Amino acid sequence: MAVSSSNHSSPSERDGTEGGDDGIVGSEGDKTAASFLSRSQTYSLLKQQMAVAAKFEDYKEAARIRDSLKSFEEEEPVLRLRRLMRKAIDEESVQS
Repeated sequence: MAVSSSNHSSPSERDGTEGGDDGIVGSEGDKTAASFLSRSQTYSLLKQQMAVAAKFEDYKEAARIRDSLKSFEEEEPVLRLRRLMRKAIDEESVQS
């Protein structure tokens, strides 16, 4: 007895929607938010890797990761602004 493969398909396969794009206006915003979260996680991971490299005195690797972080900050406006704010606060602290 043959079993129809349609019985084992996902709801999106049965109703013809692929990839979860249901045409809702907010889906573009959801993709942007997910992309930002992914970039934020990548940035955090790079910072952790840099700390580990420095801890193990792999300064060449730590410098490479530091440079990657700087590039990442320049590409991501929120990270760039946060870095600039930290720099301004540090300069303010030095002047006081």
